[in-house]
Amino acid sequence: MCDRVINMLQTTKQSSSANLLNLINHNTHANVHVRRKPSSQQASNHVPSPNTVKKFRAAWSETCDGEKLKQTMTATEIERQNVLYELLSEEQQMIENLGLAQRVYRNGMKTLNILTDSELKQIFGPLEDILPLHEDLLYRLKPKGSSSIDAVGQIYLDWFQRIRLSYVSYCSNLINAKELLDAKRCEENGRVDDYLKRCTDSGFSRKLDLWDFLDQPRSRLMKYPILFKRIQKRTKDGHEDKRVLLDTINFVEELINDVSQATSAQLCSNVIARLVYMSDDQKHSLIEKQTRILCQGELKNNRGQKLHVFLFDEILLFTRFATRNGLKSYQLTNYPIPVLSLIVEDIEDGVKIPELSSGSFSRTLAGSKPARNVFRCSSSSSFDNNNSRNTSMLLQARDMYDKQQWLSAFRSIMTMNNI
Repeated sequence: MCDRVINMLQTTKQSSSANLLNLINHNTHANVHVRRKPSSQQASNHVPSPNTVKKFRAAWSETCDGEKLKQTMTATEIERQNVLYELLSEEQQMIENLGLAQRVYRNGMKTLNILTDSELKQIFGPLEDILPLHEDLLYRLKPKGSSSIDAVGQIYLDWFQRIRLSYVSYCSNLINAKELLDAKRCEENGRVDDYLKRCTDSGFSRKLDLWDFLDQPRSRLMKYPILFKRIQKRTKDGHEDKRVLLDTINFVEELINDVSQATSAQLCSNVIARLVYMSDDQKHSLIEKQTRILCQGELKNNRGQKLHVFLFDEILLFTRFATRNGLKSYQLTNYPIPVLSLIVEDIEDGVKIPELSSGSFSRTLAGSKPARNVFRCSSSSSFDNNNSRNTSMLLQARDMYDKQQWLSAFRSIMTMNNI
């Protein structure tokens, strides 16, 4: 399928999305597959074609004889089967989407020399490791010789233990993947953007962007606890899933936390690597040790200049966007403030502050219109061994909600540090 799509794109740059869609649909049957053990059961375990998948994704109870169901199952048991089949159908969709990302997007851009091998590796990460894991899971989940699913808790518990390292690696790589993908789409030659738009405009993508496919394992992981809780709630006492699903929920929540920490650490590493210092005095020893960003975003200083501010676990940085060697960087504008020496003052709306002398935001404070969403961050040098200078920054958030987000983050970090 991929070769035919690529050949079409090579032969004519004006190829229609309809032609691309026809090629994909014509070859879908040959590419949707699930790993299965070689046995006489293969015929009964056959993975449905896209047309039958759509029927399969309807509520389970809608595919059965309603009168017979009422005679053999309670309403709660029917609801449980509906959730179980929702779980199963979404696993099928995951396999289709990851296979599409690998065959059409990654292999296509490789064959057309749109991206280098190193760029493809950064954008797609260990995708080839994730796809077989989901294929194996679907094989284990599919009912054998019965139209209903009995239990899933132990299957998922064992599976989550197997995928832990692969998922942490894949999800943490998404930070680098998104960054490079966005950069390549903005290049002047437009090859990456053109290829991705052609794919998105074709029906096989369902109007989803490549990033939607790449991010699906992470977003799917976040949904598992919700689905498991729905199943566990509808599982009768004494059933093996009643207890095992609780263990499964606890484990997947630990896995989500591992992914969150690894992703945060990767984000920190990327930001720190792109810091540009105006002087050596700005190089605080704590910066290189940070592994988590509690809050970040745009704030204005007292002169109305836009700053990009980072609140890490142990230090607060004030930066502005800059370009260095063609890459986006963060240039420090002030001295960093360690959290242990940080003082945050919530300034009431409408208060006029004498120190403001220039800039649009100062004129607002000094004029008839009251200033809003302002707070001050300053430093006490008591805990700051690296910078003895006192630092004070008056900052304005874009709205009340944004200001409260920042103040909440400050309160949280100070509580953690017993300040």
